[in-house]
Amino acid sequence: MINRAATSLERLKFEPFSYTVMRYIPKVLILLAMILNLTKTERVFYLPFDIPGTQMAATLPPFGIFIEDKFEDEGDGPGSILKHEKVHWKQYQRMGLIRFYYTYLTLYAKHGRINNWMEEEARRFCK
Repeated sequence: MINRAATSLERLKFEPFSYTVMRYIPKVLILLAMILNLTKTERVFYLPFDIPGTQMAATLPPFGIFIEDKFEDEGDGPGSILKHEKVHWKQYQRMGLIRFYYTYLTLYAKHGRINNWMEEEARRFCK
């Protein structure tokens, strides 16, 4: 009589990498490619409503730049909101996703939204 439990255990010892892991590799690679593709260029979305508070726009990597639609005609010239947000997108590309959010949120907690080096850099380079 064959011990089915022993046969199953032997199979589990031999096949976990070859079957279980290998079947997820294509899915992981496709997901990774999608995430990396999102980070290549910024996407700009104009919102048909006001962002709460005094904020007029937000850069939310890897999804894009969100701006109130009343600023759509402003373009990305010197001093524009879009140019300011593009600087934040470059910061994200330079720092990576996790470091960007960690740094921004830490600076936000310590110095506020306006007086941190990431915002100062964005204001300086958008002029």
